[in-house]
Amino acid sequence: MDSYLPEVQNIEDPRFVTLTLKNCKAEELRDRVKLMISIWSKIQRKLHRRLKTKGYRKLEVTHNQRFNDFHPHFHAIINGKDNAEWIINQWIWAVNDAGIEIDRQWQDERPADLNSMKELFKYTTKILPKKTKGQTWEQIFKEDKNVKRFLNGQDVIFQALERIRCFQPFGFKPKKEEQEEDTLSLQSQEIDADLPDGIYIRDRRGNWEHIKEDVKLHNRNLTENCINLVRWMGGKYIRFL
Repeated sequence: MDSYLPEVQNIEDPRFVTLTLKNCKAEELRDRVKLMISIWSKIQRKLHRRLKTKGYRKLEVTHNQRFNDFHPHFHAIINGKDNAEWIINQWIWAVNDAGIEIDRQWQDERPADLNSMKELFKYTTKILPKKTKGQTWEQIFKEDKNVKRFLNGQDVIFQALERIRCFQPFGFKPKKEEQEEDTLSLQSQEIDADLPDGIYIRDRRGNWEHIKEDVKLHNRNLTENCINLVRWMGGKYIRFL
């Protein structure tokens, strides 16, 4: 966000655009995402011919657990109402041309403020389900079937988004900042390869603390490990070796 915000804050008349299409099943999601990226690429090439366009787009995918289908969609910020409406018209035409059902009423553009512009940086998929008032995560994940249903949906999304560029600016380049070495960062912190298998929790000082109760993971299937992962999260970073 530090790289993009200096440009983002200077967008004149920013508009928040939402581009959607009909939900799809798990086996269709990867191809659907690729089609959306292809359509957007064509729209972006045309945008270059429109003077002084600036903004960015983000791909987002949500999972409807009730119907077990997926909703890939774009959110975008662009300068000017005319540009926003032009993008929506181009999107509807291209999706119709691809033979996919689309409803104009679900395409949207509205004024954007700094908070809504920042919102687009947060996530590509929601890695936790919705929680009603007074409900706890323990209640949501009390039954293994609920955990499996949720994690299987996340697995489908992550596989569909492999090597897909989810965030893309146009009309400007992000500010390049010098990367400082941070030995306490999650990316640079390494754990001694000789340490035993198990769970490691990152403490406030950036160090990895091994949980005394060793949990052997290599002989467990992925779903069981993921269920345990959800139960052990507790709001802290964890890492499996």
